[in-house]
Amino acid sequence: MARAILTTAAAASNQPAAFPNLQRGKKRATWAKSAKNRGAAKRAWLASNQELAKKARQELVKLKIVADVVGECWEQVGEADMRHFTHTCWVLHGKPEPGSDAADQLVGELIVKYGWNVKFEATLNKHLEYFFENRDVEGFDPRKRRSGGGRKPEMDENQSQLNAELRNMGCGAGLSVRAVNVIRGAGKEVSESTARRNYKTAFGGESHNQQTEKSGKNDLDSAWCVARLGLCSELNARGIDTAKMTITERGTPSKWIRPSFRMCTLDSNQPEIKQQVRVINTMEGILFVDQKHAKCGYGNPGKKQCRCYVDPADHTKPMRKDDGGILVPYSKRVKFKFNKEVRFAFGFCTKWVGPKTGAHIGGYRGFVMEPWEYTRKRMLGPKKFNTHVTAEIRRVKNLMSYKNNQKGAGKWGCDHAENPYLAIHGDQWMKKIKEKLGRGSNAVVCVSDMLDHIKEQGDKRYAGTDFDGKWLLWHDALSQMWCPDGWKYIESIGLADRVVRCHSKKGGLYYAGDRYYLKLPGDGPELMPCDANLFADLVNLVRWNVAATFHLPMYVQDADGNKILNDKKFTMGTPKNLSRVYRETIGTNGPNGALNFPQERIVEDIFRIPLTVETIMEAKGGRVDFSGSRRGRREMKHEPGVRSQRKRMKKNELNIPHLNLHPSALEALNGLIEKYKSGEDPAAGVGGAVVGAIVEEHQEQQAAELGDPEDDDDNEEEKEEEEEEENEGALAEFDDEEEEDDEDGDEDQELEFEHDHPTER
Repeated sequence: MARAILTTAAAASNQPAAFPNLQRGKKRATWAKSAKNRGAAKRAWLASNQELAKKARQELVKLKIVADVVGECWEQVGEADMRHFTHTCWVLHGKPEPGSDAADQLVGELIVKYGWNVKFEATLNKHLEYFFENRDVEGFDPRKRRSGGGRKPEMDENQSQLNAELRNMGCGAGLSVRAVNVIRGAGKEVSESTARRNYKTAFGGESHNQQTEKSGKNDLDSAWCVARLGLCSELNARGIDTAKMTITERGTPSKWIRPSFRMCTLDSNQPEIKQQVRVINTMEGILFVDQKHAKCGYGNPGKKQCRCYVDPADHTKPMRKDDGGILVPYSKRVKFKFNKEVRFAFGFCTKWVGPKTGAHIGGYRGFVMEPWEYTRKRMLGPKKFNTHVTAEIRRVKNLMSYKNNQKGAGKWGCDHAENPYLAIHGDQWMKKIKEKLGRGSNAVVCVSDMLDHIKEQGDKRYAGTDFDGKWLLWHDALSQMWCPDGWKYIESIGLADRVVRCHSKKGGLYYAGDRYYLKLPGDGPELMPCDANLFADLVNLVRWNVAATFHLPMYVQDADGNKILNDKKFTMGTPKNLSRVYRETIGTNGPNGALNFPQERIVEDIFRIPLTVETIMEAKGGRVDFSGSRRGRREMKHEPGVRSQRKRMKKNELNIPHLNLHPSALEALNGLIEKYKSGEDPAAGVGGAVVGAIVEEHQEQQAAELGDPEDDDDNEEEKEEEEEEENEGALAEFDDEEEEDDEDGDEDQELEFEHDHPTER
């Protein structure tokens, strides 16, 4: 009908439309869209048609239409304003019903008179239907294409209360809106935006991404707070005091602290409960040990992924965009449903190296314990592990080859001994049965093996020093270690009086409560240097070593031309590869301290403990939250004693030696640097685009504080992925039994480096 009106109107009038230049202007605007300098063309056209714009504005004024952009041309009018203009014309024509002759006449006039495209006919008819449906709606705004013309429905008090209560409960918009719509009924539903606006306007509601915080309590009467206060007060009474240790703000002693091995008496004024303990006036003789789990991963080891324009024929060669370079898409890291992980027990300590007085005075250096690995194994206490030993002996005794006393290769031939392992292996029977239980999908290991390793390493680290046979062990509240059978084993190896724990008896000044007497409360990360921040440093070093060798080939050829694994490349794809990275990253010790791991970090985090003890005492044992501000390269200010006061690095410190890279990673990185220096093609066969971006990212990360405390859960059996993004806070740690893994065990050789490491202090 509208087309017929258009044809009739054009033939009958035989005269130009009200604005003949509008059609030509439209064509010019269309031409301008396809021109290269469309902006200049459109501006020139608008400047030459100022008279046309003036006439168009006058016509709209005659029609009593108010529009903002109609003065230029219809190409500049937005869809909402065009809909408003159409609605005004529809009102002036008496609001004709869609489909009627009057409505079709209006559509034809709009198209002919104002030069609109004939294709607008269907759109105009829809607009008229929309206007007609909302003709009686008060406050109808044709600019909005919502039911009711954009007028938002209101929610009564009960609906607002329900919406707010559900949101505060954590139901979110999805559930709260649906609950409100149940009350409102069909046809009167509200949208999520309306419910969100109501939550804000009615009750001042706000929402943001939920943050995490450390576990722990601020109830000073709780058992945990009482135990923390008792432990810290006891340690302070035993000599862990910043004033006595001359601790600087950065947690490093200004001079050598002469160790004291005398005994002191807790609660000496109460003879019936007094307790003799050793004085701890320095942190030098303490070995800090904690567990660390790490997930395997494929792809870029960094937190960020960098890309740049590269050669289309060689994506490893950077090329400027003007020279034809293309921007390749980001790659994605593979995510597995049940990711493999490695499990270690790491230890750190500090010792004085060099002369204690004089012009060439020495200093405190950091040392590392040889890692103890139990990857793919579940750690058990002695009692539970013995049940597995008994079950294994019972299994062997039920074998047909054992019952029939079959001898020969592969047979038992034990003559029906009560313990087949003892009958065959003699004194080595327990070692053999542990090897058997340590294999398979249900592999287990006893905590006594870890304790034996810790004692051996502690004796080795402090041999020939003042702490030989007198060093202390500081471990967290691992349930397998602190259970009755675990503690009996600690006593049997002579460490009972050398483990840091709560000694004060009931009624004493430092009593930690019945639950934690002769034990440890689940300590927060601030009381364990491994958690704040040595493990974070270790994770960063692992990533850097993997990234620096990222460009190296996975396989190389030996002298005979055989294809072998490249021992200079680090990867994190399998437990075996990741275990090797961690072992070689933490490295070994030389006579002057750790060879690979940054020694100054160890010293700072260990000698920060007195500041932490002081802070917890001021908080009456309550949870100590991180506070302060950051600026620049993630410089942070925290409560004293909570974390190391690591400042921004100076420009002269932003160099490769401060990265503490592994020798293989350092060699690979220096090879790239030399190629850039020599003017050779840095991307030839080495993936220069990837590594160049990684090096830049590393220097940015090194300028920042090296990591945050790791997050530990109450139950080590339920540990989740660490740091996908590493939080500023860290969870208080309550260790329990560890998770069972369905993998076989593989052993990796430890690579030791005997050369010294010139670490700057």
